[in-house]
Amino acid sequence: MEGLSQYKAIMLSDIGANSLLLHPGVWLHGKTVPNRLKLLRDWTRGGGGLVMIGGYFSFQGIDGKARWHRTAVEDALPVTCLPYDDRLEIPEGFRPQITGRRDHALFAGIE
Repeated sequence: MEGLSQYKAIMLSDIGANSLLLHPGVWLHGKTVPNRLKLLRDWTRGGGGLVMIGGYFSFQGIDGKARWHRTAVEDALPVTCLPYDDRLEIPEGFRPQITGRRDHALFAGIE
């Protein structure tokens, strides 16, 4: 937790849960280490900003292999990760629409 305290925000992009869960000491040497997903969740609850950006290994990702569903990081996200491949491939493009709360700071200046 001390190492995380130096940051205001952490961004996860195209990375599966096992990349953080399976520290080399765990899978190479059988050592126990702190659960980094629980640390991220607790750090976020303490005011840290967590951003997850989509990609083939974000949320559940390709074939569900990212495995964020039912993890401590999922608890910190404002969405629920589906228990299966959640990707949408839209080669023709799409036009997003703001639904719900339009007065959020994230949408300032966006029509």
